[in-house]
Amino acid sequence: MTEPSPQSSTRVRDHLANERTFLAWVRTSVSLMGFGVLIARLRYLFVALGTAAPKAGTPSHSSLLGLAFVIVGLVSLVFATANYTRTRRGIDTGTYEPLGTAIYIISIVIFALGAASVAYLIALTEHA
Repeated sequence: MTEPSPQSSTRVRDHLANERTFLAWVRTSVSLMGFGVLIARLRYLFVALGTAAPKAGTPSHSSLLGLAFVIVGLVSLVFATANYTRTRRGIDTGTYEPLGTAIYIISIVIFALGAASVAYLIALTEHA
């Protein structure tokens, strides 16, 4: 049995790291979508507890915020898949370059959603 060359074992490690990173992005995407559903349903919890009156016909702030989380979760899943593919090609061809601006944009969007969630929860507690 022949030993794998150091170059091939490094390549395998790089691909496995790429897959782990992709799976971390998938978990993040699923979490964002789950938070979105939870926030959207929060309105119904407050209605059931009798601390908020239901509004008919108009989407609530929780529904809109929840929808934003789900959309960002879906977009991050598409981004993760595209980044995985780009990184895989870069590893195979030896031309890999790390992402630049995209990471900052995603961080800012998720931060904005988190800040909106904090503001929404503060508003809910003030009305309770």
